[in-house]
Amino acid sequence: MLFPAAWIPLVCLFTRNFVRRGRWRDFSLAGLFFGLELLAGEPTTIVQTGVLLGAYALYRGLARGDRGRRTAIGLGAVALVSVAALLAGAVQMWPAAGHVRDSVRSRPFAYEVATLWSTPPQRLPEFLVANFAGHL
Repeated sequence: MLFPAAWIPLVCLFTRNFVRRGRWRDFSLAGLFFGLELLAGEPTTIVQTGVLLGAYALYRGLARGDRGRRTAIGLGAVALVSVAALLAGAVQMWPAAGHVRDSVRSRPFAYEVATLWSTPPQRLPEFLVANFAGHL
């Protein structure tokens, strides 16, 4: 997770500058750095970065009191950066998309497996006292 997370500050900086000023230099750098984040291939960080950028675009539009045009322009700018990042990171994303459907992770967990890894209520005191219920 740390390899893609290292690019998040630069992605956010240049996406913010592109949303605010609309300069193509900021667009290309945001797309490049987001593409470098995609090359690491860690899906949680990639999705969180996209949500963060989208949330900033929404905040920027709503904070200025404009609920329509500026918000749509900001979200469009984030979408453009995301497309540029997908093109920059296509060397990783294209094979990964094909691999996902062949991976064991594409199949859902059985209910028994999911409940096995869930925290039962009798284990909640272990947040305060280790091994409260004994070693399981």
